Amino acid sequence: MNNSGLSRGGGSVLSQLMALTLVALTLLGQGARAANEQSFTALDAHTHGAATLTVIVSAQQVAIGFQSPAFNLLGFESAPQTEEQRAALARVESKLEAPSTLLSFLDADCEILDRQVSRSDEAHDDHDHADEHEHGEHWEFMVNILLHCAALAQPPSLEVNVFQHFPGIAKIELLWATDTRQGASALDSLNHTATLQ
Repeated sequence: MNNSGLSRGGGSVLSQLMALTLVALTLLGQGARAANEQSFTALDAHTHGAATLTVIVSAQQVAIGFQSPAFNLLGFESAPQTEEQRAALARVESKLEAPSTLLSFLDADCEILDRQVSRSDEAHDDHDHADEHEHGEHWEFMVNILLHCAALAQPPSLEVNVFQHFPGIAKIELLWATDTRQGASALDSLNHTATLQ
């Protein structure tokens, strides 16, 4: 994927991405899960080994949302305590900045319009992380990426690359929507491609 055109400061673009993701999740929650009930088992909000990937395609705009417990990506799930854990956190955040870590569209040339990598613990950085684990608090990674993809096939086909980068993820719940359709499926390391039709 081409990284030219990156606009990290584009608040309005990121707001558009978040709005699209929210609309798509609402639509998918109402229809796609019921329609594809036999294709996958719904994943709990915090299940080790499981993650959620949302893909919204409208014309040549693609919004990607990814959510995973930190344990799947790091091997630990509370604030890093050692230099080794801090280095692992930096590596994971760097990997998540690249859309190709999550997925790639077949035969499409995509450029990043905006992206955001965050952790659910970031809002609580002012409290004592030592008691996070004591109280059973587990944090998650959230990634939101907005792409412009030229020559995107219709229907779009994608390959999910998460499994090769993060062996701690065994299953991904893929939720998707295009201008005309929506759907959902369960993916794993042996079944990691999907056509959005």
